[in-house]
Amino acid sequence: MSLSNTSAHPAAFRPWNLVSLLVLLLGGFWIWLSMPRDISSSLQDLQGPWVGHAAPHFHASYLLSGEELHWNSQGNIPTVINFWASWCPPCRREIPALMEAFTRYGGNIDILGIVQTSDSEPATAMTQELAINYAVAESLAGDQVFEDYEILSFPTTFFVDRNGVIQLRHIGELNQAILAEGISRILK
Repeated sequence: MSLSNTSAHPAAFRPWNLVSLLVLLLGGFWIWLSMPRDISSSLQDLQGPWVGHAAPHFHASYLLSGEELHWNSQGNIPTVINFWASWCPPCRREIPALMEAFTRYGGNIDILGIVQTSDSEPATAMTQELAINYAVAESLAGDQVFEDYEILSFPTTFFVDRNGVIQLRHIGELNQAILAEGISRILK
């Protein structure tokens, strides 16, 4: 019994190989042509707070006392800024971890919960119901702080060091491990 060669001759594939190589070369050339020449200027055009950059300043009003808060990231103690909403189940679930962290780290860090102006009444009731031990505030400039921090979903948390530099941005529900990692980064 003889074995027959059922595969096609390699020369039959040469036109396809040539076409593939040509497509790859043209694609690479197109990517090279469309690439911005000065990448650093492209990055400067991006908005929003980025890890390694200064946290935006904002004005808010404490929910329980009504006192104004002028948060300036320069010269503060390390701060955890947590953007949340009363109607958000993951936000409610992470509050005990934030409360425990505030108790544990005492005066070494601040934790600040920020809610939208439209959510201030339900958030005030929730703050009282859960006996939240850290500051909760609403933006005084409408929802400008949410735009400045590019909040697209709740909860979103920023870990800001004593120099006002964002060390970590976490989108989604916090757990003890994420919270501990973020706090360790801002205490360095």
